[in-house]
Amino acid sequence: MSFTYRTVDFSTYGVTVVGASHQRMPQPRVNVSEFAQASGGVTQGASFGFRQIRLSCMLVAASQAAKETAINNVVAQLVKSQTVGAADLEVVCLTGKLFKNARLVSAMDVELSTAAESFDLEFLADPFPVASSSTNAAPAATDGVAEAIAVAGIGAVPAEWVVKNTSGGQATSVVLDNDKAAGSVIWANPLEDGEWLKLKSDTQTAEVSSDSGSSWSAVPANKTGTIPEAFGGETNNVTVTGLDSTIDLTYTEGQA
Repeated sequence: MSFTYRTVDFSTYGVTVVGASHQRMPQPRVNVSEFAQASGGVTQGASFGFRQIRLSCMLVAASQAAKETAINNVVAQLVKSQTVGAADLEVVCLTGKLFKNARLVSAMDVELSTAAESFDLEFLADPFPVASSSTNAAPAATDGVAEAIAVAGIGAVPAEWVVKNTSGGQATSVVLDNDKAAGSVIWANPLEDGEWLKLKSDTQTAEVSSDSGSSWSAVPANKTGTIPEAFGGETNNVTVTGLDSTIDLTYTEGQA
């Protein structure tokens, strides 16, 4: 078993994960305001802290020189990841889990031996990992009527919404709202019959396709508001105003 970080599979350097642990639920973030000269107080909080992932690793090579080369390669990749920024982390032994926006937070202390070298690594990542494959839902939507979409998994996850104009005419303004998220997104320009509008919550970008999704044109100036995420384990009541359409929702399930 090994791990992949910033698309680099560390098994190519002879690294094996011999032990791994991570919190099944990260710590809730709670703000506490105590009453002055009175018992109790007020608590607030609707978010979570980082997920901690700890990996115990071993590196085996045919000779001491080969081990030194492999260790240097591992260090070079980890140093590069620090200078570039957070990335996705996938641990093979934690099957089906992809830790988003992970960052290495530990030093790499190597225990030397004649046969192998061992070291531990610790990462911080988004509070909830996601499945390694995406899920798709594509219900029809009537203008101004909430469409109930059951989203699998847990927690808020990035969503890609594709609104397909099936109204038979031009839509002069399109609004997409998810009752589980704060705010909504407004597309101010006309959307012609048959055109598709792609809205991505993770990048807050909008694109339009006139050929059923074969090619896309970025048009950021026409978008206002906030593109909503999808919320796992709940029914997301999604409303598209301005046209009859098909909502094509793609997301990755949040996991414990």
